[in-house]
Amino acid sequence: MEKGEFKELKQDGGGIFKAIHASSTLEYGPNEVKTGTPINLYIMTNGILGDVILGKKIYIRFESVNEATAVGENLTLDFSENGIDNQIVFRIKNSNELNKVYNSIRQYCNLGYREIENIENNIPQKSKRQEEKERLKQFKKDHVPYCPKCHSTSIHYIEKRKRLSMGRTIVGGTVGSLVNPLGTAAGAMMGGLTSNKMKKGEVKCLNCGHTWKL
Repeated sequence: MEKGEFKELKQDGGGIFKAIHASSTLEYGPNEVKTGTPINLYIMTNGILGDVILGKKIYIRFESVNEATAVGENLTLDFSENGIDNQIVFRIKNSNELNKVYNSIRQYCNLGYREIENIENNIPQKSKRQEEKERLKQFKKDHVPYCPKCHSTSIHYIEKRKRLSMGRTIVGGTVGSLVNPLGTAAGAMMGGLTSNKMKKGEVKCLNCGHTWKL
């Protein structure tokens, strides 16, 4: 767009002093403008004006905007021009400026109110299967015994040897702080689940009832 035409648009739109302004940089857009180029963004009564200092001028009519979204510091506009779909992304670091510009565009374009989305809300969430896989990996790393069926750490160990015939219960991460009647730390008992002395015992899950032998 020529400078003279751009100047007329600013005057017809009420002038830049009455416009809603934001300092931005281009993240994605016209090939003629490099990514990272500073752009003064103005929301006028007749459209959206982008003023590249000593460079290309940008003008987007409100009626051509199909959607406007804001995530983090990025303002994205999807619009149609001469029957061609286009997209432009501005980065606005000042949150107050971004909020004013974003809400004004959605209001002028009759898109309805929408809050700015946080970046965290757009991070893909891990699947439950992946989370469980990582949980079991951590259990093995920390030598925490668990039920092979439901993966609960609430399990009960029953010793078969007469010398150590009493049943002992292991519940999650609390075993390190318990002391058994024989005066031995329960943490040692947990390690004993894999020792030769206790391999004849039987373990029962207090969560699902599954039993298995060591």
